[in-house]
Formats: sequence, structure tokens, C-alpha cells
Amino acid sequence: MLNKVITVCTRKDAITFEIAAPYITKYIPAKSYVMLVPEADLNYFSALKLENFDIISEEKYRNISALLLEKNLGTRFGWYFQQFIKMAELDDGDLNDINVIWDADTIPLRKIQFEDEGKLCFFQGTEHHIPYFKLIKSLLDVDKLVATSFIAQCLPFRVSWFREFKEEVENRGDGCWFEEIIKLIDNKESSGFSEYETLGTYAAKNYKTEILINNHTDNWYRFGSSLIGSPKNIPKYHNKLSKKYNFLSFESWDKTNNSFIKRFFKLNF
Repeated sequence: MLNKVITVCTRKDAITFEIAAPYITKYIPAKSYVMLVPEADLNYFSALKLENFDIISEEKYRNISALLLEKNLGTRFGWYFQQFIKMAELDDGDLNDINVIWDADTIPLRKIQFEDEGKLCFFQGTEHHIPYFKLIKSLLDVDKLVATSFIAQCLPFRVSWFREFKEEVENRGDGCWFEEIIKLIDNKESSGFSEYETLGTYAAKNYKTEILINNHTDNWYRFGSSLIGSPKNIPKYHNKLSKKYNFLSFESWDKTNNSFIKRFFKLNF
């Protein structure tokens, strides 16, 4: 069993996550489930029905927040901050424990397998954003290693791997791991760092025989809103969706005006 499922949420994804929570605890068995939220929204999230999730204030990582604020990232501050929070939470448990980062806008549709005979299983996406790999090259001196992308709404990682990652980053620089990454973020890039690509690339380089990379990118779907209109429609379409997809994401920017019913029934299930 996994040690912990980690997610970070703000109010914009609260409705989706309230629907997602019972599916997460059903399909991703773990010893604990944690959600980190803005301090100002702590009471709001605590009042929701979130199925065994411990709600924690992001103030836990105010040291990271302070460094990001100094970086002057403007409106992208929150986007970067949530990535560092998720990474920092991976450093919890015994060395061989497995923690999983899970995006708050994503709903699992069937049991998710993150470990197979001792190997960690990584889902894959299709992105290839060059600035991510420029930073990884500067940080770890490694190039892109897989044809697909580790940006796939979730990522498993052993505690020991994350501690070794931190040690390598800190040995290469003169600050703590998150400080070294923040230094390398290009302010001119709206998206200059990806925790998924960075950690996935690190695992592919250092633990190649201990991971399984599923090169199929069609076993999950990113455009949930375009597909079924709203996460509120998950119960209605769950049985059919689960035959094709492991999970469905509801990105806030996905506002396609196509008829979702027409689009849904066009899919080859």
C-alpha cells in the first residue's frame, strides 16, 4: 500500500476535488491522504466532504513561499508554489515508502496501479515544453530521456529517491534544493519549471531498472470538461468512462463550447 497521496488545491478546483475525493480514497489505497490549501481557505476546505483527507495550511512551507516571492513571478507565483509544496511533501515516511502526487482537478475512474512487482509505474503525457528541459539540464546535467512526458496528472516517488534527489541538487549548488531550483527559473517564461518532468527525468536516469514507463498516452484524458461538461456528470458516465480511462482531468482553462454529449458518444469505447 502507498504511504501517502498528496494534493494541493485552491478554491477554483474545490468543486472538482469534492467530487474526486471519494474516488481517490476508493481507487488509490494509501495509509494517509493530505491536501494543502491556502491559509485563508483552511476553514472553507475543512467544511467540505473530503473523505479522509487531512487538510493542511500551505503556511507549512512559508520558507519556500518567501523565496518565490523574492523571485517576482507575478501571477504565476501560485502555480510555481503548488509544485514545490507537492515535492516537499514527498519527503515524508520511511526510505522505501512510496508517496504519490495527485492533481486536485483529476478524478480516478478505476483502481490505479502505481507499483508492479516492486517497480514504480509512471503514466505518460504528450507535452514537450523546451524550457522545462533547459532547467533540468542546468539542475541535473541530464537531457530529456523519454519520448513521452511525465506530465500526466500524477506521479509516484519513493522517499529514498526524493532524498537522493535533494542531496544531488544541494551538492551541485550552495543552497537547499528548492532554492537551487528557484534560482534557475527564467522569469521571462510563464512556465519555466515542471516538478513532474524534473522528478520523472531523475527517476529515468537513476532508477531505470526500478520503474515502468507506460508509453501509451491515451489511457487517461485531460479535457474532461469538453468531454462530459462537468465533473458533476462523473456518476452518470462513470461506468462507460472507466472502460477506456484510468482518470479524467478537469482543467480550469478547458472551456470548449462543443456539445459534450455529441463529443462523448463519438468516442470509440
